Amino acid sequence: LSANLLGDSGLRCLLECLPQVPISGLLDLSHNSVSQESALYLVETLPSCPRVREASVNLGSEQSFRIHFSREDQAGKTLRLSECSFRPEHVSRLATGLSQSLQLTELTLTQCCLGQKQLAILLSLVGRPAGLFSLRLHKAHRETVLPQTGGLCFGI
Repeated sequence: LSANLLGDSGLRCLLECLPQVPISGLLDLSHNSVSQESALYLVETLPSCPRVREASVNLGSEQSFRIHFSREDQAGKTLRLSECSFRPEHVSRLATGLSQSLQLTELTLTQCCLGQKQLAILLSLVGRPAGLFSLRLHKAHRETVLPQTGGLCFGI
């Protein structure tokens, strides 16, 4: 379904149906003229899609939007968001979606325009149960580990 000009509203309709669709393998929704809204809606949809094992969105020049499924319910999920240009008003919505996705075990944010203040707010809002959860933040080929994360693994 790549390059179909679905836009945010078309992709939202498709994602709403996703829990009922018997897909195994890859759903490629790249090059559909989507924005941060679609990335945020994907985050909000993940909790209702137990067979998703990995989802990745790149809103930069690459414009990719891929969802990988397993044949059975997946215990752990990976989410990768790149060049999503999130703004401060997106942080609470992102945090709410992440908090509800209890099967999420790894989140990678790459050049998503979240400053230190927005990241601190995001971390304070994301309620995570005890267990494994890894958050990686990449910005311009730099990675630094933040030690005081209370069981979470962070890199900037």
